[in-house]
Amino acid sequence: MTSVHSHPDHDGVHAAVLSYVRAVTAGDSDAVRAVFHPDAHMWGYLGDAFVSAPIEAFCGVVAAESGERQWSAQYSWEIRSIEVNGEVAVAVLEEYGYQGADFVNHFSLVRTDGRWLIAGKTFHSPAT
Repeated sequence: MTSVHSHPDHDGVHAAVLSYVRAVTAGDSDAVRAVFHPDAHMWGYLGDAFVSAPIEAFCGVVAAESGERQWSAQYSWEIRSIEVNGEVAVAVLEEYGYQGADFVNHFSLVRTDGRWLIAGKTFHSPAT
């Protein structure tokens, strides 16, 4: 069994998730778009409300929030886990205070042309 921290591709997956964090913190929808596979989709729950949308919808949320992001001063995050299996990986990112809410994100990643991209985002936020 290989520890996730010693896997040679761990750093690339970590960098992709870190790019996501930097992009949402900056309110940069183009940077968010760049870290996702073009066919990416998201699913999840905002409180009791189920959400299913192409990732472009999330880019629209980021773009709409790109002005004064007062919430970003309180924003923190933690990459809870990363697991790599060949050309695919999963990562769990916990966010605290993203636009005033907490989220647990489960990312599926694929390596495409040597670059790790997020192929899917599944999330939960207890806030509505």
